[in-house]
Amino acid sequence: MLLCLKLQGDNIKLSQNSNFYINQHSNGLVFIGSRDGLNLYNGQETKVYKPSSHNILGRISQSQFFEDDSSNVWFANYTGVNVYINEKDDFQNFQFSSPDSDSLIVSDYRVVHLEN
Repeated sequence: MLLCLKLQGDNIKLSQNSNFYINQHSNGLVFIGSRDGLNLYNGQETKVYKPSSHNILGRISQSQFFEDDSSNVWFANYTGVNVYINEKDDFQNFQFSSPDSDSLIVSDYRVVHLEN
């Protein structure tokens, strides 16, 4: 499936040109996952979230976005699972421990799925 999206406004600056996953939140925000972080478009301007400046694990979005019942948005990348907390405009993130030891798994996160 090919999706074409025209972003309009004077302050449209995506973190980069390669953007993989796009999802529109129930409140109208558009989440755009890229190789360089997360772009959030509100209809007029884009806000860029990068690991170097926000509480977000990893750079490359590696899954679709999933909105939960609290309007938070979940997504995975190679480093972990992130959730965008809508009310705080901030992130919480998760990494899992290896079943064989207490060490954190820090690579190869691929999929996140929430059941309704």
